[in-house]
Amino acid sequence: MATEEELLERRREAERQAREARSQAARDAGHPEWADLPQNRSVARSLGVSSYFTGRPCEAGHIALKSTRSQKCEMCAGVRNPVGRPRLRPVETRTVWERRFQRAAELTIWHRTMHHLRSNGVIYKTDQKVEGDPSEAYREAARKTDATGKLHCVIYRSGRFLVRTVAD
Repeated sequence: MATEEELLERRREAERQAREARSQAARDAGHPEWADLPQNRSVARSLGVSSYFTGRPCEAGHIALKSTRSQKCEMCAGVRNPVGRPRLRPVETRTVWERRFQRAAELTIWHRTMHHLRSNGVIYKTDQKVEGDPSEAYREAARKTDATGKLHCVIYRSGRFLVRTVAD
């Protein structure tokens, strides 16, 4: 029969081997930073973290992060729910103003009435009816707003979309 010290030493060795295997699995998956995440769901929940890494393959054979909420690996969750948002989103290349002006353009097209942006980012609707696609004008307004730091607006005159600086 093993002594308490021997049992403790065996447990420590098993934990060390498990940590090393988990680190190796993270490196093999191309994400060595995953080894720093919690190794099981209970620890992840107690820390308030949205995902954890076990280092073991899921039922489908993926070695990936697992969601604390659903316990599914993120590869399986992405395959089963392709319209769902992946956890590791690509870096957003559009600026804040481009996103805001794009939304205003979408609303203008949808409602067939002009939509304007205020400096605080709020979009408001006007009663002015429009025809045509204002997307290019809104993109130009976003570029000019980014470049100058002054808010630009899109106006509709004589069947054309024009970009003007907003008066202070």
